[in-house]
Amino acid sequence: ERDFTVVPEDEKTLSREAKYALEQLQESVKWNEERGKYSAGLPYKFGREKTAEILRSVDSKATAERRAWSLKRSMEKVPEKKEKGFAEMRKFVEKGRARELSREEEKEQDRNKGPIWHLPCHLVFQHGKYRFCHDGRAATKGVCLNDLLIGDLNLMVPIADPINNLRSYIYSFSTDIESFFHNILVDERDEGLFRFHWYESEKMERLVMYVFLAHIFGSSASPTITSYVLRKHSTLLRGIFSDKVCDIIEKYFYVDDGSGGDNSVEGCKKLCDELEEAMKLGGFTLSKWKFSHPELKGERTVEKEGEAEKKILGVVWNTATDRLSVAIDDEKFEEKAETPRHVVQQQAALFAPIGMIAPFILLGRRWTQSSMIDDWGWDLKLLKEVEEGFNAWTASIHLLRKISIPRAWDIPETVGGKEQLHIFADACMTGYGSVAYRRVLGKGGAINVAFINGRSHVTPKNASRAGHHGSIPRLELSATVKATEVLKAIQHSVQGR
Repeated sequence: ERDFTVVPEDEKTLSREAKYALEQLQESVKWNEERGKYSAGLPYKFGREKTAEILRSVDSKATAERRAWSLKRSMEKVPEKKEKGFAEMRKFVEKGRARELSREEEKEQDRNKGPIWHLPCHLVFQHGKYRFCHDGRAATKGVCLNDLLIGDLNLMVPIADPINNLRSYIYSFSTDIESFFHNILVDERDEGLFRFHWYESEKMERLVMYVFLAHIFGSSASPTITSYVLRKHSTLLRGIFSDKVCDIIEKYFYVDDGSGGDNSVEGCKKLCDELEEAMKLGGFTLSKWKFSHPELKGERTVEKEGEAEKKILGVVWNTATDRLSVAIDDEKFEEKAETPRHVVQQQAALFAPIGMIAPFILLGRRWTQSSMIDDWGWDLKLLKEVEEGFNAWTASIHLLRKISIPRAWDIPETVGGKEQLHIFADACMTGYGSVAYRRVLGKGGAINVAFINGRSHVTPKNASRAGHHGSIPRLELSATVKATEVLKAIQHSVQGR
């Protein structure tokens, strides 16, 4: 089990499939001078030619059309959904991310031997708003686009790294790459993959064929492609911009969310300026800025200005108090759990990337274990004891909002002081875990101790099939192994500092 651990570089390239994907990206990623953006092809499991044969063997167009008429009925019932859909389409066309495909162009693409696929559109409701997505998981007669793409190369930065970078300085910021996926163009050879239907007008009486010219939300390969492009961009900037700017681009963006900072106001403001300039050279615009101190803002637009609490990378950052707390989505816990399926869904909905609430999560995982004993089934009724215990656990989740930690590891008096990392690990018969603290002694004698990371794991129930064999010493060794993983993860996230 990996809880946000670092995947060693040698592990990332072991599989033949991963090597093949990287070869395809190395060959296809180019700079489009006319558009001022990068373009990239998609990494195929079986190559472009074979994939084209598979995709053309089924009628994905008919599937997309059926879904379009189904979406019409849904939007007619929900005006807000319709309004969002048409607003997004207008934006796609205005920004050059999508264009209508003429009948002649459609025929020309069909005559070529490249891959052709028609994507259904859907509007997903998340966090109180609709989001326009293309459905790369849609299947036609068992053929699915996402199944033919190589999507997981472990190129993404561990989510804890930008959080640790945010905490490494007295003055810090976070920022977001605006419409990240949509600002990397699709290789011309792959444009036929992202055909989709939309409506001629808001009357929704006739469908029109469009092609999406950039990478999409809904493709399993998009996170890998965008991560690769960002790394390539940082490599090209070395020698032009400072190592600190290039390191942020390469190592401290988790998908489109990045962080940085400095131990002086002027240093942090300069870093923001340089980062913005460097990203513009790649065709990327930075937005949704958040700052630890109001004097860092300058002329930039701050996300949700006037609101102190802002979500970033799975945590809540109160920029008024400069403290971090747990991000809780109350909607996920409104209904009481009655089956193991409910238990797993609700327990997994509590996300803690740096483990501030690791002991509490351990309790939830233990109830998850208890829901899967004897003759259990995903949709069978929970035992009364388990149902009451787990629902009592979820009912107390709101109390976690009272827990917070300082955003910065240092105080002004300890900047540049002597650092120590203290990691503790322990185990019992039902679980094991570790916790890491940073202690720093300032030059003037000031001391500051900061929580860095926590981990918790349940002990496998079947001792005979697990490595611990019901032995406390063995479990303690397992905890020690996890502690070394924590050490490596922290060292990786602050390398060079």
